[in-house]
Formats: sequence, C-alpha cells, structure tokens
Amino acid sequence: MLSEPSHRRQPPIGFPQGIGARAAGRARASSRHAGSPILREDVATAGRWTLWHRVWACARGHHVLMSLQGIAANRPFHIDFPASLVDGATLALLVQERHELEAVLGVPVVFSEPPGGCFRWVAERVEPGEVPSLAWDAGSGRLVSRAADSNGLMATFSLLQTLAHSPGPQVSATPAGTIDEAIERIRTECETSYPYFTLRGLDWGALCADVMEDRPRTWEEFIPWASRWVARLGDAHTAVLDHDAGVSHPLYTAELHANGATMIEVPQTSAAFAAGVRVGWVVQIDDPAHWLRTVGASPQQHRRMAARRAMAFNGPERSFGATDPRTCRSVTWVERAVPHALEQLMTVRKNRAGDAVVVLRAFDPSAGIECVLDEVCAAATQRQHMVLDLRGNVGGDIMLAGRVRDRFLRTRTMVGSAAFTDGRGGLSEPQPRWAEPPVHGAWPGTLTVRVDASTYSAAEDFLVGVKGLDHVTVVGERTGGGSGRPRTVPLGPGCSLRISTAITYDRLGNPVEFHGIAPDRCSGTD
Repeated sequence: MLSEPSHRRQPPIGFPQGIGARAAGRARASSRHAGSPILREDVATAGRWTLWHRVWACARGHHVLMSLQGIAANRPFHIDFPASLVDGATLALLVQERHELEAVLGVPVVFSEPPGGCFRWVAERVEPGEVPSLAWDAGSGRLVSRAADSNGLMATFSLLQTLAHSPGPQVSATPAGTIDEAIERIRTECETSYPYFTLRGLDWGALCADVMEDRPRTWEEFIPWASRWVARLGDAHTAVLDHDAGVSHPLYTAELHANGATMIEVPQTSAAFAAGVRVGWVVQIDDPAHWLRTVGASPQQHRRMAARRAMAFNGPERSFGATDPRTCRSVTWVERAVPHALEQLMTVRKNRAGDAVVVLRAFDPSAGIECVLDEVCAAATQRQHMVLDLRGNVGGDIMLAGRVRDRFLRTRTMVGSAAFTDGRGGLSEPQPRWAEPPVHGAWPGTLTVRVDASTYSAAEDFLVGVKGLDHVTVVGERTGGGSGRPRTVPLGPGCSLRISTAITYDRLGNPVEFHGIAPDRCSGTD
C-alpha cells in the first residue's frame, strides 16, 4: 500500500507513480550538462551506483532472455495506445516511468514514432470480463496488451516482467488454479523481480525452504501463511494482498505492541480526538501478534506499519476502543469510510516566529492540496520560512509529490536516480532523474521538513529531491525506507502478490530502500 491515497486501494499496476512529471525526459539530457557541479558529483558517485548494481547482479545471477526474443538494441519501442484506454495522467506517468519498461525490454521506449521504424507496443480491446493478457510477436515486432478497459490495460504492465521470464510468448492475469501453483508463483516472481535481497542481506532460497514444511492445504490457510512468508522480506511495499482486508485507513500514527496500538499522533480533526483520545492512549487490537507477523516493513517502521494495517477496515464503518494507561479511562468511537477532506489531510498555520507551518498527511491528488500550497507560496517573500511536516505521511500519488517538490527547487536539479529490475533476476543501471521549478508558484524562502519513521514512499520521493539543498533542512527521525514502484500479480481466490521493482537513490548514490533518509538534525521545533 503506501503509495496510494490513504482512503482507497492501490490500483494493480507495476509502476503506480513516479518521482515527478518534470523529471521525465531529463536523464538522457545529462550529457549536455557535463560541466555542472551536480553532474561532477554524479560522476564522482557513479562508482557507488555501479557497485550496488554489480553486487546485486552477481548475487542473484542473470536469467536467460526468454519470451522477448528478437528485440534488437538499435530499435526503440513505440508505445502506441488509443486515447480511449489511456488518459493524459496515465500517459504522463508512463513517460515519466519509462525506465522501468526499458529495464525489461532492453531498448529505449518512445511515445512518438521516430524515423526509421521501431517495435510497437499496442493495445487491443477485448470483451468485458475477459482476463487481461500480454503477448509478444517477434515476427511482427509487436507487443500486444489485450484488455477491456483502462484498468485492465494497466494490469498488463504488471505482466511485462512475468513475460520476460516465462517460456511462452503470452501471459495473462489469471489467478493460480492450485495452491502449489500460487506458491510457485510467489517464489518465481520474487526471485526474478524483487530487487532488495542483497541490500537487505536476505537469502531467498533459505526463506523459501524455511516455510515449505508447513505448506497450507486450503485457500483459507494460504493467505495468512503466504503473508507471513512474504513479510519476512521486511518491505511494506511487497506483500500478499487479501482482497477482503481493510482498505480504509484512519489518519493516525501508532505503534503496535502486545497490548494494542499506542497512539503517536491523533489529529485534532479526527473522530478519535473528538472522543477524547490523545497521544499515548492504547487502541484495542485483536491479536496484535498476527499483524506483527504478517506485515513486513523496515525495522524503524515495522510496528507503525503493523498498527496501520491492524486499524484498517472494510465496509462503511468500524468501531474502535482506546484506553489511557495513566488514568485507565476508556472511550469508544466510530470511523467511517469516506474520502478524507482537505482539512484532514492538510493544515496551514503560522507559528510565533511568523513561519508558515504546513502539515501534510498524504499526497492525495483529489484533495486540492496544490491550490492551498499555491496560495501559501504566492503570499510569501524571500525572507519567509516554511515548516513542512511530513511526519506520519506514508505516501500517496508520487506524481503529486513530484509537483510539490518542484515548488521548492531553485534551478534545474538532479533529484536522485532509480534502478529497476528486468524480470529475469537482473537490475538496470541507475538512471539519473532531473526536475526544475515551476514557472509560477515556487516557494521563495527557506524550508524545514519534519519527518519520522512513518514518512515513506511518495513522501520520501519528495524528500530525496530537496534534502541537501542549501535552503532546506530536514529534522526528525530516519524515514521508513521505501522505493516501491510495485507491480501486482494474481495469486488465487481473493488474493494477489504485490512486489517492489525499483531501488531509488539520493543524489549521492545512497539507496533509500530499507535504510531510509537520515535527517540533518534529530529533532526540531516549529
């Protein structure tokens, strides 16, 4: 989860969001700016990026190119989808995240046909209810997505890495027919497209061997068993998704312990706050040990992510109870599954020093966050200071996170890099990413960003682009450490597997995944 707005389920696509719309198309232009200080730093740290790539590749080994035979390196792939299946926002996402496609295809991906011809990725509409599929025809040089609608088309992008290691020329989003097939699907898909084994010091073969003696016999047993297995990867983006599990997430930050979820943040606009719940209260959770075993996350955020999943719910509402351990006072309240209002996601005030204090709890593109931020920026002067509070912000739409980040840039800036898995057990070279400030609406003053271990995913993509700039200071805790860009593949009845596919790096070549982003100072005030 964690890359989606907190009140809705993440769509099943392989690269749900990117780093920023303006970063797309900039990486290839880097050679034209070889004299810039940032690029000299880029060259100096290229060895570190290459080392990560080579260590990972040697540890995992490279699988032989299978279903995508016949792709020549001197011919690009032209993405040629009808407007009826791809809207403007999706197309912008594809342009921005094209390096993920290039990592698998091994050739450049373009969105306007270049002279001299090229391979083509086309889409064909099928009857409603037909399972999305992806097929490669080497004879015609066409990769064909077959889907009934835009959601189905996006599902075919998750199939690209599956096609890369499959023996046949076509794959589909068909659930596994047996438990053994679903188990093998988890083993193979993680082995060929999960990028963090070396970075996290994991032996996938040993993890698989540990769980196989206790294989489930029914689908009811399969979901918790598989969840425990995949959770051992320690990655909140990579998980077995129970389609009947909670998809509504109250905007609280808590840590899960044996006695329940201890509240770390209780927004004043929340139902819990109205009921009297405050920081330090303990929310009643059934079987906390279950959530601690079945939710994976980096060590610095594991208990917080487990609490978030434990407090999620399906349906229109859920009742909660909490107790103040100091006074033994208890209260109950009801959370309702409605889209979060702007005032719940974002608050703006001034502190005693006159600084603008902006609290942003999620990057939700439907809430009107950019309009409010534009008003704040328009009223500011170069002497103005902003405190942007991203504590508890587990992500959302990374396109939005990129646009917000751009408002704090002063010039065209390298905002990090990303490497993607190729679907065969390999990892691409990291591709630098660039962004630039908007023509209008940039913040003219200085910035302090407050973060904690719950700052994650899209929030880290925002942070990695501004940390280290002369006018920006980051205070708080080390962040959660999530690169993500997950793809989703079906497993069995009512469940699917979501797998991370990327390693993002800061501009010095340090990986964000697992390690998180260290603050400039360990604490700070408004």
